[in-house]
Amino acid sequence: MASKWYSPIADIFNMFSSADKDNFLNDIVSLTYLPVECVPDLGYTKELKLKNTKAYLLGAYIDSDATRNESFMTVDSYTELPNVKESKLLMYPYYYIEVTSFDGQVLEVRPEYLKDDKLVIESRGSIDPSPRVAYIVKDYNGATDLDTALNVTGYPLLPSVADSYAQYLALNKNQLTMQVVSQFANGVAQSVSRNGGQAIADSAMFAGNFIAQQRDLQGQSNSTVTQAGGSTFNIQNGIYGITVKKKMIKEEYRKVLEDFWHMYGYKYNRVEYPTFSSRKNFDYIKTVNVNVRGQIPQDDLDTIRKVFDSGVTFWHGDYIGDYDKENEER
Repeated sequence: MASKWYSPIADIFNMFSSADKDNFLNDIVSLTYLPVECVPDLGYTKELKLKNTKAYLLGAYIDSDATRNESFMTVDSYTELPNVKESKLLMYPYYYIEVTSFDGQVLEVRPEYLKDDKLVIESRGSIDPSPRVAYIVKDYNGATDLDTALNVTGYPLLPSVADSYAQYLALNKNQLTMQVVSQFANGVAQSVSRNGGQAIADSAMFAGNFIAQQRDLQGQSNSTVTQAGGSTFNIQNGIYGITVKKKMIKEEYRKVLEDFWHMYGYKYNRVEYPTFSSRKNFDYIKTVNVNVRGQIPQDDLDTIRKVFDSGVTFWHGDYIGDYDKENEER
């Protein structure tokens, strides 16, 4: 499932127009692609001004500390799978769910550890110059959230430029004002001291130099405000968000395992009393160093132990040896 992106050109232009109108265009420090997992559900056309605003997104001011926390997707673990006769085939390593992020991170999920047989992925994101999105598998084998997360970073940074002259005026506004005021004051002082001709000449020279300097500055090329970073290749080619794949061994291997488990079951590896009727028509029991007790001769006990340790099939009807019988688990 891919992340959602919202970036029509008209809205981007409107964003810059609003930034210019509100006189903070030169204050922009970063332009970054953000999937909506990062963004609180405020809408894309609302204008929301918050205290200490640090980010601006497509017509809405967003507080940089705001985050979004929502259920990103839910997948039924056991739907859209081949029919299998043995439930063991629906467990790891014969079957698992692979969650992959667009930057190549892989998380293998064992379906038997999921709550209610559902893969629930939650997304959490942050708004800052280097955004991060965490895709978290919820309620998985008792793990805490970030223990089962894909953390995606490296979203592309976009370059932007600003008017160099406008930046110069913004940075030197007071200094330029003082230069003009100082020259005017000097001219007045010289006129009062009966040196009016020199005062006019000096003022004319100052005005000429000042205008020439301003025109030189106006002729400078625009300056870069935010730097480019990362690559937009994935986004431009629709490679983003996460993908969820259900992976199972090939059919020919499933058939081999099903036939074997149908006749002999699979290792249980527990110390307990054996179950003689866990399946419908027959049960195969094989033990390791079984402990058999009874009021019978020792030779007979040893024979029974050897039978169990070698493996024995218990049939539940008059069809002994008929392995074509369906033998589903009870």
